[in-house]
Amino acid sequence: MPVVVTATVGIVAGLLTVFLFKRYRLASELRLYCLLAVVVGAVYPAMHWHQVGVDRVLLHEGVAAGAVALLAAVAWWLQPVVVALAFVTHGLWDLGHFSMHGADVPGWYLEACVAYDLTVGVYAIARSPDWRVLRA
Repeated sequence: MPVVVTATVGIVAGLLTVFLFKRYRLASELRLYCLLAVVVGAVYPAMHWHQVGVDRVLLHEGVAAGAVALLAAVAWWLQPVVVALAFVTHGLWDLGHFSMHGADVPGWYLEACVAYDLTVGVYAIARSPDWRVLRA
């Protein structure tokens, strides 16, 4: 599939997420993004668990998933703008999978996921001033 098509799918999915989550109260919207960050962070460990074994998953994928989860926790309790960093970090992790693993994940998935992560991350940056009011 062409990169433009898969990236467009990722962007549309990201915009759909924004549309659906924006329907909730401000505090609930932030929590949903934090939970979503944890879920997207768990995708690679789940996908690779059966392919490469527990040791490698815990070492490589587990550390990265833990970092994304930690960023989401910081966003939940301390600084909402950090949820944007969680999604951007996951997007960079996607790019790392493309360069390191190649065949371990379908090419279309990486492109769509990077576009999705960046779409949600940009929205989170734009929305963070409103979320920051919750912590004031």
